[in-house]
Amino acid sequence: MRYEEEKKFKGMQSFVKRKFEDLENLENASVSEDEWERPEGGGGNTYVISNGNFFDNCAVNFSSIYGKDLPSTALAKTLKKEAKHGYQAMGISVISHPKNPHIPTSHMNVRLFGILDKNGEICDWWVGGGYDLTPFFPYKDDIIGWHDDAKKFLEPYGANFYKEFSENCNNYFNIPHRSERRGIGGIFFDDLRDFPSIHQSVSFLQAVVVSYLNSYTDIVKKRQNTDYDKKQKEFLNIIKTDGDKIKFQTQKQFVKQKLINQKIDDLINLGFNNIILVGHSAGGWASITLKSQFPKKIGAVIAINPAFSGKFSNRKNWPFWAIIREYGVSQIDITNLKNTMVYVHDKDEWETSESLSFLNIDNVNFKNISKSNCKAKLIFGKHHGIPLTKCFAESDVNKKEMIKFLEEIF
Repeated sequence: MRYEEEKKFKGMQSFVKRKFEDLENLENASVSEDEWERPEGGGGNTYVISNGNFFDNCAVNFSSIYGKDLPSTALAKTLKKEAKHGYQAMGISVISHPKNPHIPTSHMNVRLFGILDKNGEICDWWVGGGYDLTPFFPYKDDIIGWHDDAKKFLEPYGANFYKEFSENCNNYFNIPHRSERRGIGGIFFDDLRDFPSIHQSVSFLQAVVVSYLNSYTDIVKKRQNTDYDKKQKEFLNIIKTDGDKIKFQTQKQFVKQKLINQKIDDLINLGFNNIILVGHSAGGWASITLKSQFPKKIGAVIAINPAFSGKFSNRKNWPFWAIIREYGVSQIDITNLKNTMVYVHDKDEWETSESLSFLNIDNVNFKNISKSNCKAKLIFGKHHGIPLTKCFAESDVNKKEMIKFLEEIF
């Protein structure tokens, strides 16, 4: 029986490979396929497409291993049979990184773990698997469709499957010390023993593979012809260099920046001149970056504690700040920052005059108001940048400086 199930897993791998090959022109891609063996028993197949027209890289892998001593990681499972005659584990895993940043990265795997009887047949087992999605530029209808498809697929198998599996996925990809989770979720299940036969269990896994491919290719069809520019691709590569450290906040920074630029063009087309951007925190970063990129469009920038670097240890909810800083600073042309005013205060836990010192240059009006008589400075750090607005309300000096700055521009 175990060889019959192994054959089905190989069939799943072949099915995914064909679907991915349909997306990619293999003549222009690098394709590698390797068979491997495990000395203790079993082996597998690794299939990779890279540097293609559609995929930057993708992998569709199969493995089937067996042995005598049950792995310690499996002892906590609910298998009832004793592993007197060994075990077998088999599965396929899929990861896709499309070239177009508007098409999400995806992951999928299905697996079976079984106890063997004296005849080498699987006599007790559990199955696991799931799939998840990581968009770099999220589209609301893609996210809703992804989850709706999963829910519709799972309903015939169990009334609570989607709710349970979706929560499992969110919990599985949650990183508590970073207060974040990867991507927009999907489904994840483990130690599933709800089916009366191994054939039904594996049939369910086959259906998981089909569900994943159908839902993912629907998104591909909608996004594969979406144009993207060099900066969007560079941004995607910066995120990829940090492996799984993909942060929605990072993606949103770029999306917001692009939208702001579009709005600026709209205002220019309506006849507005001397556009002034005022931003706080990430908005300050975006404003400065846009000013450096489009100096003729933007007359001036006022940035209050722009979020570039700061004290990394205090960024529990912004764990990928190093990536944001690397990308943000790399986009700035310092020579284009004429008519830029930056306000900073050392009592802010996230941004200080020291962390923003690279902006303290001749063509930037750098205002360190740490030594001002602002009464609100004692509550700095609890609310990033908020007391700065109180400093302006309580200080005639700051207000006069800003008015003078604006008058000089006009």
